[in-house]
Amino acid sequence: MKKLLLLAMIATLAAACGQRVKKIEAQDEAAVLTLRDSVHLVEGLGPVVESIFAGVIPAASNPGQRLVLTFYHQEYGAVGVYHLERTYFEASDGQDEVVEETGRWAMLETDPNPVIVMTADVTGSQTAFIFHGATIEMLDTNLQPIESEHNYTLTRIEENVQVAH
Repeated sequence: MKKLLLLAMIATLAAACGQRVKKIEAQDEAAVLTLRDSVHLVEGLGPVVESIFAGVIPAASNPGQRLVLTFYHQEYGAVGVYHLERTYFEASDGQDEVVEETGRWAMLETDPNPVIVMTADVTGSQTAFIFHGATIEMLDTNLQPIESEHNYTLTRIEENVQVAH
């Protein structure tokens, strides 16, 4: 049932966002503006804002990875686009490796906390987080908390900062 709900939400999200978000190249401000401008505007949902979460989580083949996740959305909206910068520590000959991803996201109203489901533009892969206000926690493929002694939590570092649209 959850998978059917997730598929229905993804189809709705794709229609709501309207257009495919362009892939961001590192340090390319024009691409960031294109990503922000791709937020589908709905009258009455407020200006386009960004919310940024960051943290260090485990990685399978290196000491870990730092995630910086920026959500772009209308202030009162529950769908938008995202930019994820993932830095793998000591990934390539002892050097850190940065991988960037863009995509669309939607917030599912679940009890007791909402769930954010992200779909990557290039690969179509999905990642989900449960929203706790000041933090978000990564979920497994069944939308359940990851059972591990490791930390899978990102902390909000900026909240609803208005951006030009």
